[in-house]
Amino acid sequence: MKKVMFGIVIVLGALFLILITLFIAAVTIPMSAPDIAEPSLQYAEFPFWIEYTDNGKYKRIDSTAVIRYEGMRWTFDLGWRREWSLSYSEEEKILLKQQSDGTEIYLDLPIFYFISSNDGSLKYAPKPHADVYNANTKKHNAVSDEVLQHEYGICFTEWEFADSLPIIDLDDHIDYRRS
Repeated sequence: MKKVMFGIVIVLGALFLILITLFIAAVTIPMSAPDIAEPSLQYAEFPFWIEYTDNGKYKRIDSTAVIRYEGMRWTFDLGWRREWSLSYSEEEKILLKQQSDGTEIYLDLPIFYFISSNDGSLKYAPKPHADVYNANTKKHNAVSDEVLQHEYGICFTEWEFADSLPIIDLDDHIDYRRS
């Protein structure tokens, strides 16, 4: 009986020490943000237009993508990283279509499209995408152009983004977990 009690005390003590260590790490790592200067450009606007058809009906979007620096954030998989938000000049999201079953199709412009090189040229060619929100399941799904056209009747036909973009260093995947 004494051996069983002794074993239980040892296991509980070890678990307690592990939990204390994990708690201290969870509290102190995020608080020890690297001493890195904030990006010089923390706000940028990128005018664009997109033409598309919705079941054969021509539609056009004229808007501006607005990118804002939101600060540093700790993630366990990537370490410290800069956080950026993307919205549009007139609204948070741009609705392309709403179906009778509650499905909503939104414009999706990945933020990495707006990364530019030092010479001001784009690193990636911007291309519109769509995000489908299902009101029944409360899930968002990116869809391919083929699915967008065949299942939802939407086809992006032409688009253009600003000729010259400000240099913005998104610095999206910097890992500051140094040993």
